[in-house]
Amino acid sequence: MREVGKWLRGKLRPSDFLARWGGEEFLVRLPGADLHQTMSMAQVLRTAVVAHVDGDNTGEREAITLSLGVTVYDRQMSEDTLEQAIQKADAALYTAQSKGRNQVKCCDKPAPDGQNAVEEVLPKSLALH
Repeated sequence: MREVGKWLRGKLRPSDFLARWGGEEFLVRLPGADLHQTMSMAQVLRTAVVAHVDGDNTGEREAITLSLGVTVYDRQMSEDTLEQAIQKADAALYTAQSKGRNQVKCCDKPAPDGQNAVEEVLPKSLALH
């Protein structure tokens, strides 16, 4: 997990924030990024991790994948609390994992039934760093 953290940190801006969140999860904060920029960066992070291969204790090589859940939170503009925004990102993460892993899903608005609406929002263009 430390190596994954290094790979992620290497792709982020100095103003971005990366922290371990639970067992095998990270929380990334991208100040000033809109949904399009956030989804683009999520894809950059995913492909950066997928490009690396890790060895386990037996010397076997194992591919590493990354599933990401994305939401946008603006303290001044959002009706959500920070905790609710994190819950939305978590819902999107679990959707990405349940739909086959190694993908990015977004939860940026509530569904009509009050549940979080998770959808795939793809950037129009993707610049890999």
